[in-house]
Amino acid sequence: MNSKLTKIMDKMTPQYSIKLPISKQMVNYRPFLVKEEKLMLIGMEDEAKNNMKAQYRMIQRLLESCTDLDDIESLPLSEIELLFLKLRSKSVNNMVKLDLKTEGSKNIEFEVDLETVEITGEMPDPKLMITDEVGVLMTPPTLYSLLQTSDENQNPFDEILNVIKTSITQIFTEDSIIKKEELSTDEMGEFVDNLPASSLEKLSEYFDKLPKLQKEVEYKVGNKKKTLMLAGINDFLV
Repeated sequence: MNSKLTKIMDKMTPQYSIKLPISKQMVNYRPFLVKEEKLMLIGMEDEAKNNMKAQYRMIQRLLESCTDLDDIESLPLSEIELLFLKLRSKSVNNMVKLDLKTEGSKNIEFEVDLETVEITGEMPDPKLMITDEVGVLMTPPTLYSLLQTSDENQNPFDEILNVIKTSITQIFTEDSIIKKEELSTDEMGEFVDNLPASSLEKLSEYFDKLPKLQKEVEYKVGNKKKTLMLAGINDFLV
């Protein structure tokens, strides 16, 4: 390619950086180009929004092209979502117009500045006691775990169990530790299937407490001010 043209093209593509709040990685990124925008447009179509796996594969391909990350699949899902919104903000427009239903099924329209959307919340204690003698060490769900477990034909309960399987890093007792790497997929599945039913509440609480991509917005119904919490990537896709 002509060297002068290459220099001009380089000047057209600014560079940005961000420190991710959970993994603490410093990531350099650039806006996506015209050739990459098609990926995003496909991922924002209604059909893709209803297919979580396809949507996150689209985001993965964009991040592979536009960031210097070596291991995207190891990132927590909330950081994947944050990076995608940063790309969207720098590449197209930081302001997005949203049309969402409230709890009263009334549609409200408002604008959100994507630069103000952040990951909020503190990391919960990863050590959970299943019984008085047996505990597990947890890690937040990653892009890898979602791509491994998400299946549009899978029932919600099985999907929850699969997320638990991929999020356990250790099983321990007072005198024994078994690392995830020591177990086969079937062995981990057997362990989770044999957990006491009461332990699901503790595990669900861990996932509920994980830091999330979210933003609280205000809107009016008549003269009354109300708030709505936007959370998860689909609430910000238009």
